Amino acid sequence: MAAGREIELKFLCATGDMDAVLAAAPPGDDEVREMVSTYYDTPDGALARAEASFRVRSVGGRWIQTLKRGKGFSREEHEVEVAGPEPDLTMPALRGLLDAAQVDTLSEVSVARITRRQRLIAFGGAEIEIAADVGEVSAAGRASPVSEIELELKSGPEGALFELARLLAQAAPLHPSTESKAAQGRALRGI
Repeated sequence: MAAGREIELKFLCATGDMDAVLAAAPPGDDEVREMVSTYYDTPDGALARAEASFRVRSVGGRWIQTLKRGKGFSREEHEVEVAGPEPDLTMPALRGLLDAAQVDTLSEVSVARITRRQRLIAFGGAEIEIAADVGEVSAAGRASPVSEIELELKSGPEGALFELARLLAQAAPLHPSTESKAAQGRALRGI
């Protein structure tokens, strides 16, 4: 199981501006991924109250389960590959947040269907992943569009993320956002 901290900046960006933003970024090989993420919580939103999200994501024929905790720029992240679309409820990080009775009540809250264009670059002494996500989050028969740029620090100084953001904002309007796809799904469901 991979565990650590995710350091990331997220920006809302018009879908029509994605090409300009990626063109302004340092060069690298783009990879396009179709991702389907199913988010879970208890009926009373115990994970949301703990500032956590729990999902199982299908990407490239693999299933990745992730628990994130915290808000904003830096979050705790626990990730493990699982056998299929059903979550592994024995995950220690999950059991550390919820008691056994709460774990037993976990159910699907929302589903995000995203096309991600991502690129790993070297910039300012750092290694940064740029992800351009377009798609939607759906829950309770409703949907919310997703059109965002994420800059995730893989290694190196955190300041490089901010410098890269300033560079990319010259190509198109980028609006800082701290709302996760999990939070969008909870809002659609009224949790």
